[in-house]
Amino acid sequence: MKNPLFSRSLVFPRLALPPLSKCVALLMLAALSPGMAQNSAADPAGELVHPRYGHTATRLLDGRILAVGGVIDDFYPFSFYSETYEPATKSWSATGNLFHPRAFQATVLLQDGRVLTMGGETLGVGIFSAVEIFDPGTGNWTETNPMLAPRAFFDAVVLANGKVLAAGGLFAGTTTELFDPPTHGWSASGSLAQPRAYGHMTLLDNGKVLMAGGNDYSNGTFIAQSELYDPAAGTWSATGSLNIPRINFVQVKLADGRVLVAGGLLKSSPRHPQVTNTAEIYDPATGLWTLTGSLKTARADFTANLLSSGRVFAAGGDDGTPLALDSIEEFSPANGKWRPLATLLSTSRKFHTSTALSDGSLIVAGGRDTNNEFVPDAELIVRPR
Repeated sequence: MKNPLFSRSLVFPRLALPPLSKCVALLMLAALSPGMAQNSAADPAGELVHPRYGHTATRLLDGRILAVGGVIDDFYPFSFYSETYEPATKSWSATGNLFHPRAFQATVLLQDGRVLTMGGETLGVGIFSAVEIFDPGTGNWTETNPMLAPRAFFDAVVLANGKVLAAGGLFAGTTTELFDPPTHGWSASGSLAQPRAYGHMTLLDNGKVLMAGGNDYSNGTFIAQSELYDPAAGTWSATGSLNIPRINFVQVKLADGRVLVAGGLLKSSPRHPQVTNTAEIYDPATGLWTLTGSLKTARADFTANLLSSGRVFAAGGDDGTPLALDSIEEFSPANGKWRPLATLLSTSRKFHTSTALSDGSLIVAGGRDTNNEFVPDAELIVRPR
């Protein structure tokens, strides 16, 4: 599907592609006591073979991290390249190339250990529907059946039965669909209440899927209403509404099964973007959202990870100015409060990925700094188990 405008400019003009150079960051955090922050110890851990943003990063069953696609430069922006991070050697190495360069796609780890990447934006076409599967054993990608609808800036989750649910995205309308790994087939499965891009999905403990946030690109409305997908019925239904509709936020399932959303963009004007520090929690038992403690720093385009301690680690992003953030903060579900950490990112960054290693360490890779340059250094930040 031909995209008349680069989609970031269509929905979120301040994200139009800037001049790029090379970047990577990896990060390691020293153990923190529950009550107070301590300084982290940096540990160099290599650099990406192909610095990027707008990519995905997935932990493989063998513990490596697979980085896929993304934007790599102004002249040939969408990347064919994939690479893996090896924790034992703290280094990145190239692996098989994609058949189709892409960015802003969705990528999931299948139950058999392969990796499925789907949709996104590509050269000459814009938003497209192509799907590929990565085999960690061979390091190669294989093309498979395309999605029924082209989509980008969407989300996908693996259901308890192993199928993959893809929903939302620019120009995908209200369509949602299922991928069946044994047959490689796609089938339609219910419709959203309204078109939705930039939303996030979370697989709940009861097997249903929560869709929250995002933007109705047909009219520019930020969406408050959340929806639930029932795999048994193959249908969507309304559930509680966000108190504060948002895009470019984070969404994390907590250890107790509730879902946290935090930060994000409330207004997408390129000159006067409005970024929020608010956070709220969805309770599957009641179907309601409740406001909780606010971030210490308003931020969008950042990352958040659930730690083994049950706390949530949020890093980087931007606050609505051209500046990228280097600050880190942590959320405690026990008291509903955020606290800033003494540790800062080595360089401010936004549009990065953050992926947990098997030992609880966090790898933060890619992104852009305040000068739209890629970060050259690499760090590892380790959390207690």
